[in-house]
Amino acid sequence: MLAGCKDVLEVGCGDAFPSRIVQQEVGAVNRHDFDPIFIQEAQKRSVAVLGTAGAFVHDMLSGAARAHYDGMYALDVLEHILPENEDVFLSNMRRRSIPPAR
Repeated sequence: MLAGCKDVLEVGCGDAFPSRIVQQEVGAVNRHDFDPIFIQEAQKRSVAVLGTAGAFVHDMLSGAARAHYDGMYALDVLEHILPENEDVFLSNMRRRSIPPAR
């Protein structure tokens, strides 16, 4: 589904295992998670396995990601979002998956 995308974001990366699979089909996979421990682990693997794409701490409930992406995915994440927060979470994802207006 993401084949050919240049910049992709994995939302809620956890151990970043899916990033290794997605990386085979896209230009770069950036990863974020609200938990700094997961990000530390993802950064340890990033150079050896995933090239130079970044990993950073971010809670999608607090706002949109820092950059725009032409692809975004979240695996095993939505079930951890409270129903009353689902709209905020998905809206913040959407805000950074659409190119800025020209």
